[in-house]
Amino acid sequence: MASRAKDKVRRLSAHDHFAGSPLALHVKWNDVNRMVAPHSHEFLEIAVITRGSGEHISSRRRVLTTAGDVWIVRPGYWHTYMNVKHLGVYNCLLGLGLFKTLTPALQQDPNAVELFWRLPFAQARDGCCLLRLNPQDRIAAERALDGLCDALKVGEPHGVLEARGRLWLFIGVLSRAHARARQTQGAAPATTRKEPERHPVAAEAVEFLENRYAMDLTVTDLAREVGMSPPHLARVFRTMTGLSPMRYLACVRAQRACVLLGESERSMTEIAGDVGWPDPNLFARRFRQIMGVSPSAYRQKHQGQRHAETKAAEAPR
Repeated sequence: MASRAKDKVRRLSAHDHFAGSPLALHVKWNDVNRMVAPHSHEFLEIAVITRGSGEHISSRRRVLTTAGDVWIVRPGYWHTYMNVKHLGVYNCLLGLGLFKTLTPALQQDPNAVELFWRLPFAQARDGCCLLRLNPQDRIAAERALDGLCDALKVGEPHGVLEARGRLWLFIGVLSRAHARARQTQGAAPATTRKEPERHPVAAEAVEFLENRYAMDLTVTDLAREVGMSPPHLARVFRTMTGLSPMRYLACVRAQRACVLLGESERSMTEIAGDVGWPDPNLFARRFRQIMGVSPSAYRQKHQGQRHAETKAAEAPR
């Protein structure tokens, strides 16, 4: 039972990281020399790899990650690092309240929209976005994080103001790096329709779906909650996320199911009800459409894989 407990996906709470802080923002460099337990968060994580190598694992992919990689992990989605070799990780954690205040301005930048909303559900539909920095942008990102970390240590009102400015500088570096990466790859510049006054409502709809995913919802229900007509909501929601509201809801449900399948021995019927698909047959069908495998196959693969890798990590060297 003890080894099984170690295989569970831990949920990192906002209270543990931001309690007592005037700004829901935490920045720290970590020297990772062993497997990191699979975990999800109640906040947004931006992880910048500064040195070494290791495997970044999420619900749908396993990627060798090295210096210059940036992982943006949406709240509620699990990931882990394994087979690490002196992996340096600069973690920037943003509370949802803070991120919500940034959202209206971020939605004016098509590159930021891709990094924080579209790509986490488009690259591998695992809630994670991978951005690879060139050497110039990598240096700029690390300098921005160094300044942000120093500002957070001040502990005075002016330090909070400086931290906010440094955070914008860091996000600006990532946005610029994404634009450069698209240009290098020959892709067209990221674009988005300009409806700034409407996007905050779409963000409210995203937040509602991520918090109330177990409810029986339709686009009409969601539109009523945020005070917008269903057609208009569907349009601005797709502009922001690249997905329809119901497709986004299905992805959220599938990801929550991934966590439950990996961390518990609960029956498929119980998990189906918990994530908002009370019909087990519908749950199995929708899960396979999104994840590419059946719920039982996903459970067998990921629980067995984590159990074996945990044993290997704990073995004497």
